[in-house]
Amino acid sequence: MRGFKLALIVSVMLACFVYGIGIGVGYYKWFPLEELRSLKKSASGVGGNATFSTIVSRSDVLEFIDGKEQIECPNNTERLGVLVTFGQSNSANSASYRVRSDEVNDVINFHSGNCYRASSPLLGATNTGGEWMSLTAQSLVDAGLYDTVVVMSLGIGGSPVAAWTEGSELNLRLIDNLNAISERYTVTDMLWHQGESDLKWGVSTSQYVASFSDMVSTVRAANVTAQIFVSIASFCNGGDYPNNITNAQLEIINQISGVELGVNTDELLPSTMRHDNCHFNEQGQRLAANEAAKLIVNYHATNE
Repeated sequence: MRGFKLALIVSVMLACFVYGIGIGVGYYKWFPLEELRSLKKSASGVGGNATFSTIVSRSDVLEFIDGKEQIECPNNTERLGVLVTFGQSNSANSASYRVRSDEVNDVINFHSGNCYRASSPLLGATNTGGEWMSLTAQSLVDAGLYDTVVVMSLGIGGSPVAAWTEGSELNLRLIDNLNAISERYTVTDMLWHQGESDLKWGVSTSQYVASFSDMVSTVRAANVTAQIFVSIASFCNGGDYPNNITNAQLEIINQISGVELGVNTDELLPSTMRHDNCHFNEQGQRLAANEAAKLIVNYHATNE
């Protein structure tokens, strides 16, 4: 009987721990196996505080091509936009609405050296749901900035900013992909949407800024000079606003050369525009995409 009680106590404690991890990464799940695999606690991170470093194997990234129409890659011209999107789940395939290829006729998904007609989910990012990056790209065309946009989607669900710093698996993957696309095209714009995990883990403003700065230095070392549009993003299942993460994102925009203000989804998208109180629904996807495209278009109109 004593052994049974002990086993019961241990089981309850384990269940609570696993559920807590699910909350921490922004998902209410009893068995968040993908998130458990992707999180590795490290003794210290950039900025000097304890943080989480994400280890993501290539099997976690959407690689399948079934149902994806491979096409000839377009020529590199002045009217071609090349948009690289990265960050965590809200920059990946975690939205509720799957964008059809006929909605984004002028958008191409670049992946592993090949080109595909863009549609949700985008190849190269985690999860298999919808996204708003292809909608952003189409909005750039509709606004007259480009004739066609090539999108490389690299978002990794649950990833904290420290997991993108120099030497990490995600950073190596980022630089490998930037090198690959740069062999054919010039990256014109980058869109970073991330911060939800860092707010949950209590990452400080200074630590976030230091980690992001470190990541940017690796991008520039790869000879990618495109502006990085940073979303103001931290909301997932609640939380105060503004906060240490949104303050860090504003500090980054003000202090780091080549970084511009992206869409403020914390202010723009209330919980009613998030299908699970965290990830965007169709209304949120379209609104975020339109706003992000306006900011990118306005930047180019002002600086070119």
